Amino acid sequence: MTKTKIDLPDTKFHVNIRLYQTVKALKKGTGVKCAGLYRPNHYVIYPKWKVYPNLGTISLAKEKLGVGYITHEATHAAFDYMHKKYRIKSVKTENSERQESMAWVLGYIVKEICNWLNDNKLWK
Repeated sequence: MTKTKIDLPDTKFHVNIRLYQTVKALKKGTGVKCAGLYRPNHYVIYPKWKVYPNLGTISLAKEKLGVGYITHEATHAAFDYMHKKYRIKSVKTENSERQESMAWVLGYIVKEICNWLNDNKLWK
């Protein structure tokens, strides 16, 4: 497994990234069988709102790696950021049906744009 950390510009926050070689290795490391996963870090609501610098962790399987999966999981991280920083309840990570739909659509759109750019040699 390879790890890195992405600092979000002009904030105290960061997202951890973990890259596993296979879906099987990702399942062993996270307990979930999938090609990608975002797990939010906890935060404190009572007695005072407190969000820790580590927003969460994006885990990806190299054997299924693609721009669609990356965008999908990054969308989950962005929703988590919006919830924790601005207290927007409608984008909370636990609000999975809406968030999953939005992450899927965004991942699909970005994947199709990148495929189009590559197919037509419009992107270096």
